[in-house]
Amino acid sequence: MTDDSVNQDQRWVEEALAGKVESFEMLVRRHQDRLFNTMVCVTGCVHEAEEVVQDAMLQAYSKLTTFQGKSQFYTWLYRIAFNLSVSRNRKKRPRVSLE
Repeated sequence: MTDDSVNQDQRWVEEALAGKVESFEMLVRRHQDRLFNTMVCVTGCVHEAEEVVQDAMLQAYSKLTTFQGKSQFYTWLYRIAFNLSVSRNRKKRPRVSLE
C-alpha cells in the first residue's frame, strides 16, 4: 500500500468516527476483496470466508474507536477476521470428555 492509501484510510477512519458512515463504506470497498481472498486461504472455504469477512466488517465498525492507527487499517481488520476465524473453528471442534 502506498502512503497515500494509508493516509486516505486514516482520514476515512477519522471521518467514520465523526459519524460519516460513507467513509466507513469506502474502507469496506477498499479492503473487502483482499480480505475475502485472504480468508478463503485461511478458512479453506468460500462460504466460511464470506461469513468471516461480513462478521469482521461489522465488528470493525462497532469497535472502530479501538483502532489506534499504530498499524495499517487493513492489518487491524485482518486480525479481527483471523481471530473470528479461529473462534469459529474452536466452536466447531468436537468436545472430548475425559470420563
